[in-house]
Amino acid sequence: MGEQTKEVYERWAVASGNRSNLRYLARFETSNADLFSMLHSAKGKYEKILDHRLECLKYLKECGYQVGTGVMIGIPGQTLKDLCMDIRMFQQVDADMIGMGPYLMSEEADLESLGQMENKALFQLSLNMIAVTRLVMGNINIAAATALQVLHPEGREIAIEYGCNVIMPNLSPTKFREGYQLYDHKPGLNDDPFHFGLHLEERIQSRGREVGWNESGSSRKWLMKQEKQEQLPC
Repeated sequence: MGEQTKEVYERWAVASGNRSNLRYLARFETSNADLFSMLHSAKGKYEKILDHRLECLKYLKECGYQVGTGVMIGIPGQTLKDLCMDIRMFQQVDADMIGMGPYLMSEEADLESLGQMENKALFQLSLNMIAVTRLVMGNINIAAATALQVLHPEGREIAIEYGCNVIMPNLSPTKFREGYQLYDHKPGLNDDPFHFGLHLEERIQSRGREVGWNESGSSRKWLMKQEKQEQLPC
């Protein structure tokens, strides 16, 4: 639902009837203001500003949401220092969930002329970013992005071994999937949702992990925070 005022976030939290378990994803994409401006080049009414995106994350935290955010890895012109600053920004916003994915070129998109990092190098850089984020941020949720499968057929499974603990299956009706492609060669466009779900569990188990059926999807960090609050004297 994008960038909103604090009043709107609060209104939604109240309307949910379950504000102790609300989640909201708003990726800031990069902590480098110049790169952010390049990615969000629309001016006027649709212009996006990094400081405002970060302010929205602050509002969400204040309204009691589990805050999800994240970045793109391998943006043209991005440096290792930029990625390090991204992780520091995760710390500053006190993120509960992180969604990171490789920057993938899309044919006929605005930034096509800037090209893309070579697949093998981009895949390893993405894995390294996941691993360092896990070490720095501890017991938060980190998603294995579908985009990793564009770079390697077992991209998401490998990402689990590097620190990811969330996989989001594509359950959209097959007939609508071609209309929602954020990058070229998106995997799973023709996979049947039911059978894909079964295979996905097998793929997760192949990496020595188990699906947490009937468990809270909240991060351990969030659950521990809730337990501490419940133990505080009234």
